[in-house]
Amino acid sequence: MNISSLVKKNDSENMLDSIKNFSRQFFLLDEIMEELPLKNQYENISRILVLGMGGSAIGADIVSEMLKGKLNISIDVNRGYFLPQWVDKYTLVIVHSYSGNTEETLSALNFCDKEIPKVIITSGGKLLEISNNENIDCIKLPLGEQPRAALGYSISAYIGLLYKLEIIGKDVVCDLKNAVKEVQHFTDSIIADNSDVLDFSNKIFNKLPIIYSENESTKSIGVRFANQLQENSKILAYSSVLPELNHNEIEGFQSNPIVLDNVIIIWLVGYDESLRSLNRREITSEIISSFNITQDKITIDASSRLEYLLKLIHFVDWVSFYGGIINDVDPSPVPQISTLKNKLA
Repeated sequence: MNISSLVKKNDSENMLDSIKNFSRQFFLLDEIMEELPLKNQYENISRILVLGMGGSAIGADIVSEMLKGKLNISIDVNRGYFLPQWVDKYTLVIVHSYSGNTEETLSALNFCDKEIPKVIITSGGKLLEISNNENIDCIKLPLGEQPRAALGYSISAYIGLLYKLEIIGKDVVCDLKNAVKEVQHFTDSIIADNSDVLDFSNKIFNKLPIIYSENESTKSIGVRFANQLQENSKILAYSSVLPELNHNEIEGFQSNPIVLDNVIIIWLVGYDESLRSLNRREITSEIISSFNITQDKITIDASSRLEYLLKLIHFVDWVSFYGGIINDVDPSPVPQISTLKNKLA
């Protein structure tokens, strides 16, 4: 059976179009910049805390990575039921849940005192009700996507909000828009010739992918890739970061050869890597090779940091989609997550 037939058979909820339309989700950026009215004041913000889980949280990590060197304040992500003690009236709390009903996010929000500045990002649900009832500024996301497939909306929401709050300038917005145009060309090239993504999808079939990323630029995308493989491809995957893995994980390759036979290492090459990072990757790869472990790497042609990172995200999303198709599963449904939520309800 060819790949087109497998897509027709397995992609019942049309995840293919969601991935194709990644760059088109960034229309939301202009809407936020031009039309979002902020009802509340946000002065003397010294730190940002994002409350979110899964696909709603990873966008904040990615934006933080994208804006390295552009931000004078930190962006932290809180994945859990409770709120850190350091949150105060100078902390902007961004509450992000695509569905608006994420249990952990709603719980953490309940710990926010009234004087703590808050902005909600959601498509509806309980969070939209809270924003209306408590006069909290809200960025409304379009409906109809799986949370993990709404990453373009998520990035747009963060960048648009940071611009409205004058935390970033118009130069960042222009850089992002230029990068998005290049991503659309990248999408067109993959649709015309998907051999590269299919090649990677076939390599991970019946394997345990371990994704190694570079701390300065691809760390969050490594996490995103592992998560997408788990949800779209329905396979276990793991993500770790260089140079941290040199201080612990590298010793684990002395494990049972039967286990290691099923492992594939995928290196996510960073943008404009330093010589030290490059040397570490090459030496680490050489050491791993002595254990006869399959390795490969993903690198992207791009002229800017934002373009590189967006294209890399897009490429690994395609890999995870075709990974599910080759695995003969529907990429969209997440039955184990649904079962868990039903049991917790």
